[in-house]
Amino acid sequence: MKVALIISTYNSPEKLNLCLKSVQQQDLLPDEILIADDGSDRRTKQLIDYHRSLMEVPLIHVWHEDKGFRKSLILNKTIAKCTADYIIQVDGDVILHPSFVRDHVDFAKPGSLVRASRIYLNRELTELKLSKDDIKVNYFEKGISNFFSQFRMPFLRKFFRKKLIR
Repeated sequence: MKVALIISTYNSPEKLNLCLKSVQQQDLLPDEILIADDGSDRRTKQLIDYHRSLMEVPLIHVWHEDKGFRKSLILNKTIAKCTADYIIQVDGDVILHPSFVRDHVDFAKPGSLVRASRIYLNRELTELKLSKDDIKVNYFEKGISNFFSQFRMPFLRKFFRKKLIR
């Protein structure tokens, strides 16, 4: 199964940088990475060009002019450029767990949708991560909400699989 990671962004190159750094740390890389850019300025293009030089897989930048919030449109344009069988979509302000892609692939079933949980960092912790260019999150750091969502427990997966009703 060919896997694509689609990352949506708009004028937040600092956050996108951490997201892309976390993609590079994946224990299973997607086959392609596509950036769905809702009209960011040249800083985002420069950042993507920099990360493209570091990536082992294709990094495709899909951009359209900034005419207000048109995230759905750029996501549709990006999906149209995608060549994968399976698509994982995240926002560009997310730091991915190193097993994020592998867990999605392991959990994927035809005709289904996978939703992952995430933790939230408060403004202070977010600013600290950005200022230090840091993608590591300590379980007990101050500023994390929904504490239990940060624990990865693959052995519990069988309890969360549901059959589709057709």
